[in-house]
Amino acid sequence: MKNYHFIYYALCMKNSKGYVGQKQNSNLQFQKEFHEWCALKGSQKYFHRAIRKYGKRAFKWKLLCKCYKIECLDDREIYWIKKLKTKRPFGYNIVDGGRGNRGWKPNKECKEKNRKSHIKWWKDLENREKCCGKNHHMWNKQHTIESKKKNSKSQRRKWRNPEYRKRNTGKNHWNYNRHHSKKTRKKMSDNHADICGKKNPMYKKGYILKRLFKDPKNHPMFGRRKINGIWHRKVGNKMMRLK
Repeated sequence: MKNYHFIYYALCMKNSKGYVGQKQNSNLQFQKEFHEWCALKGSQKYFHRAIRKYGKRAFKWKLLCKCYKIECLDDREIYWIKKLKTKRPFGYNIVDGGRGNRGWKPNKECKEKNRKSHIKWWKDLENREKCCGKNHHMWNKQHTIESKKKNSKSQRRKWRNPEYRKRNTGKNHWNYNRHHSKKTRKKMSDNHADICGKKNPMYKKGYILKRLFKDPKNHPMFGRRKINGIWHRKVGNKMMRLK
């Protein structure tokens, strides 16, 4: 079977609830078997729990559309979830669609559980040592030039899409016009009291950056400016668009 990018639809015949998903470089049969395998292994996702409850034979699978470009998958998935009304509680999709958690809003109980679990985890000194200093997975490591170029190209490709730009700028940005309250700021300062001031590992180490970028021309952002959402670099008296 040939692989392709596509949007698929799974309908439960017992309660008429559906699930819409996307997949890259694969086929419908493989994706169907993958969801059934996840349900069999005890996955706690909403859709996989439904497969366990009603059985895999209760679901009918359908290919909705094929996409020749990966960038189109997110928009197509959002469109089909809205059209077929598969978002919870009418279906098994818990978000609006697209990669990430777009449209998902945790309730107060979920927020409180996450807050308590994070506080408990951070108070444990063993856990803190695992992710700090030499034990950190990125300790004394740097991204290669190839990986940097790949990340740069992917970000530029996303940013050229006008719909993606609309979702992540101005009033559409998830953090637009939001500020931490005084209570949350106080909580944050209290939780980090043990690593503030002289206890901070970077205390009085700012001289390293000053030594590296004493000459402003050595700074990686020297001469760069964003014009209409696109980065430009100053070459002589002209601003040249970065590729």
